[in-house]
Amino acid sequence: MKSIFITTSKIGAENQGDYIYSSQIFNVLNKSELVDLFSFEQKNNYLAVLLFFFLPMMWVRNFSLTLCMKLLKERDDYDVIYLDHYRCAWVSILAKLLNKKIFVFNHNLESSVYRSLSKSSEASIFKRVFCFFEYTKVYLTELVVFRIISGLSSISGDDIPEWARVKLLVLPPYSSEPFKFVGSPNKPTAIIVGSFHWRLKQHNLQVFLDAFYEVYKQNPKDCSVIVAGSAPSSFYNSIRNEYPFVTVIDGFNDLSELAGIATIGVCPDHAGGGFKLKTLDYFKLNLPMIAIENGASGVLEPVVPSFNTFQCLAKEVYSLLGDEKQRHSLFQKQNSYFLRHHSEDAFLGKIRVFSER
Repeated sequence: MKSIFITTSKIGAENQGDYIYSSQIFNVLNKSELVDLFSFEQKNNYLAVLLFFFLPMMWVRNFSLTLCMKLLKERDDYDVIYLDHYRCAWVSILAKLLNKKIFVFNHNLESSVYRSLSKSSEASIFKRVFCFFEYTKVYLTELVVFRIISGLSSISGDDIPEWARVKLLVLPPYSSEPFKFVGSPNKPTAIIVGSFHWRLKQHNLQVFLDAFYEVYKQNPKDCSVIVAGSAPSSFYNSIRNEYPFVTVIDGFNDLSELAGIATIGVCPDHAGGGFKLKTLDYFKLNLPMIAIENGASGVLEPVVPSFNTFQCLAKEVYSLLGDEKQRHSLFQKQNSYFLRHHSEDAFLGKIRVFSER
């Protein structure tokens, strides 16, 4: 007997966090057992969303009749069904009727995401009401799904509900080995890597840069802040003009292109939940890192110093830029942690124990 892995992610793609994590799960499962892959794309069928308004929108948009027919026709071929992300968890109801073991790999607790968005002061009243409605639907389905499945794995301990009474696993993503490079920047440099298309992420970045600028003006020294990633050109033009210490790298093809150009990584974004993949980026770049509160969520040990205000974060970044000894000490502690908890071997071992029949 074999298993099937069901996903809407593009397995093998590395341009999006969901795709990277899904690929890691599938590749590791495929090393330990025979696993078929069923991948399909999310649909923008909003008419169906309106007709089935009482179901979570993500379930309606990620429904596949082809998948239903496949599972029914080949029900004797699979003894285990792996569901990647809660958007595919509607399959668990059909799988339960077919008496199959079901394991859900949840990237985050969807109900908590909608709940936090429904309370966000950054969102309009319409969006907050919509998110509360979705939160209610998702939460009610979670109450059912997380009781009929065989196991629930999540990227972060914060995304596993306390009331779930199934086999549980906290499975943070793994990282490949850090880049090997020779050289260092000409002056102390902080780097912020990310995608800044979402207004809230732009806002968080600008609040940090404002706070950093205040410290910079009080005690000027030769240093810089690199902002690397994708964003609207108007946003990048704005921060170039406003902050004299900022250098923008507008997109890059591979993370290795950023190796050796900075001395510390910064996580100024506290939006969302789950695991902040930015921490793995800084690990691969051989950089110590610090964060705003919740900016390094998902890290299993308190190795990333986090600050509850952007002013405190900016002061600490500015201080570390001038303190090589402290940077080295922070790097050693963080490097040891990531090598222990975010290696492919550790990831493989956890999944094997989790998916044991």
